[in-house]
Amino acid sequence: MSLTMQSSNPQSQDSMEIAIHRPDTSDAPFQAQNIPYDRLMESWAVVASTLPLWKNRKNVTITYQPKEGGSPASGFLDIVEFNNAKSDPDKPPSKVVGVDKNENPAALESSDSYSEENAAKFKWRGKGLLAISASKWQILGYFLAEDPARKDEDWVVTYFGKTLFTPAGLDIYVRNPKVFSREKVQRLIKACQQNEDETVRRVAADFFEIPRD
Repeated sequence: MSLTMQSSNPQSQDSMEIAIHRPDTSDAPFQAQNIPYDRLMESWAVVASTLPLWKNRKNVTITYQPKEGGSPASGFLDIVEFNNAKSDPDKPPSKVVGVDKNENPAALESSDSYSEENAAKFKWRGKGLLAISASKWQILGYFLAEDPARKDEDWVVTYFGKTLFTPAGLDIYVRNPKVFSREKVQRLIKACQQNEDETVRRVAADFFEIPRD
């Protein structure tokens, strides 16, 4: 089940249909044969979060890039960029690079097979000096338009599991923060706060917006 403010993830968002699912769901939008991984592989603005590490930060951007010779379904590069909230607008952003690997590779073995496994769960590991750092995250909801003309409507809600150093948390990504309205962001936050999962509801109470220059 999921909390649906209109319906699930159809390719029509005239009224901004929202569905935020519980963690570890086996609902259809998160099965490998239904996830448009290629449309996830771009840059995203993180416009709202509950994660403390983004407090006192601005211009937070996450870019997903396919690894050379690999399928984005099985894993991809994860490039995070951000500025301190009081930094000069012209200052280059800080950067953290990691790799995301799908937690359910068996669900991806054959594109012709039907699997009910959740294939939108990933394990992140840092690169270089951050190679000892790891975390798990998953997608709880998304809209990824097939029509390139509608990419500005795209959004993703992600859930991060608790680690030794960070609490469980939620992020909201949008493709174009200059076009995606604050009202729509608030609707996504509300959908998280009304989720059927108690942990998601509790975490969502701590949402804050992330400023951008």
